Amino acid sequence: MSISEQANTPDETAIEVTIEANDLNEYYYQGQVVSRPVFDLQYTTLTIDTTEILSITSVPAGTTVTHPDGSMVVDDGFIDWSCVEPGIYEFSFENFPYMSEVLSATVISA
Repeated sequence: MSISEQANTPDETAIEVTIEANDLNEYYYQGQVVSRPVFDLQYTTLTIDTTEILSITSVPAGTTVTHPDGSMVVDDGFIDWSCVEPGIYEFSFENFPYMSEVLSATVISA
């Protein structure tokens, strides 16, 4: 991403400033290129059995979570999820300016 700003000085000479940002881990904020923050997701374990609940907390408000059952916008800071079928399941977290994150949860037989 490249953003250019132009300003005129008192003598009407145009000045052009170009700021480069890496689209993957930086963004343009208040005139500066800044690093995108990472999620600070909290969980005890990503391996549960078929009788347990997976809890992920510290999810920023407005985060879209895509999970095996669909997707939702989290506004209360956490998700709880359980499954009766053993397997590996992905959870993706999206909320700009945060960097996208994918967690893999493993469900084992009880």
